[in-house]
Amino acid sequence: MELRRAGDLHGRSRRHPPAWRLLAVTSLLLGVSADVAAVFTWANVAVPRRQVTLRIGTNTTGVIDNVVFDVTGANVGSGTAVTAGSGDIFVQVTVRKPVTGNPARAQSLTVNSSAGLTCVGGSGCGTTVIPFTTISWDSVVQEGGTYANWDVPSGTFTGAAAQTLYTNNVNPAFEGVMDSINTLTFRYANTVVYPSGNYTGRVVFTAASL
Repeated sequence: MELRRAGDLHGRSRRHPPAWRLLAVTSLLLGVSADVAAVFTWANVAVPRRQVTLRIGTNTTGVIDNVVFDVTGANVGSGTAVTAGSGDIFVQVTVRKPVTGNPARAQSLTVNSSAGLTCVGGSGCGTTVIPFTTISWDSVVQEGGTYANWDVPSGTFTGAAAQTLYTNNVNPAFEGVMDSINTLTFRYANTVVYPSGNYTGRVVFTAASL
């Protein structure tokens, strides 16, 4: 996320998880445009092994997406929230699940926002760090009915290393593909006057299917 005053949400990375726990890790520099969407779907198809895929922002290998806020002039610290001018962020978690034994196993999405937004060297803000707790989001067109709360709700970064966005227990007898999709619009609270300059930081999302 980048905050300009007169942070960065980042894009895609992966690591191989242990066999008993599947993880997909993606980061976001807090700008990319995406279609407004929210949907949770099930598809009963044969699945030989469990897989989890996480997409944050642009679906292009090596691309890191940025969310940019410009706070200028008399608007600095006014208490009027600033919406990111760089567009919305697309979030998709896809789990492919075979039949498993009891008990029901959870799938979850967490985010690490503990690092904060640090001053970019030479921009004039010194060692100031703006906490990610100043950044919130609206989850556009959330899922309702049977699958309410199975996708990303609107919220605010807590600054924690593992903030839970959702966690759901999946029926062991289900075999197939589960797809959770949201579009997030980010806002900067703008309630504190920080030294002028450019600030940047990264949050990291982790999807898990246990």
